[in-house]
Amino acid sequence: MAIDDAVAASHGYPYFVQRGGDAPCRRIVASPEAGRRLASAAMEAARDDFDREKNQYYRLRYRELEMLRLLPVARAAAEAFEGRERLDGSQLEAAIRRGLGDEDSAKRVATTRETLDR
Repeated sequence: MAIDDAVAASHGYPYFVQRGGDAPCRRIVASPEAGRRLASAAMEAARDDFDREKNQYYRLRYRELEMLRLLPVARAAAEAFEGRERLDGSQLEAAIRRGLGDEDSAKRVATTRETLDR
């Protein structure tokens, strides 16, 4: 997995950039006979490792949001991000309010935002 590929596959999420770099390193450690270079087959396997880890993370996060009954909020935030790289605080709070289904109290919006930021 080349650096550019790791960054692109991470969608700019720092944790995934880190994991994308870690996958090939683990392959090198597991195969000392490869030296410091990995064959393209090993790089493809590292990409598969990374994709599995990323998918596992998303599944766990989805279950967490589902358990907290925050999937509508997450969907509203995802819709607000469509076509944008960032949301400012007021845009995110508006999306949270839409996801909560009403103009709920500022305290509930703040608590929900903190939960989503984890």
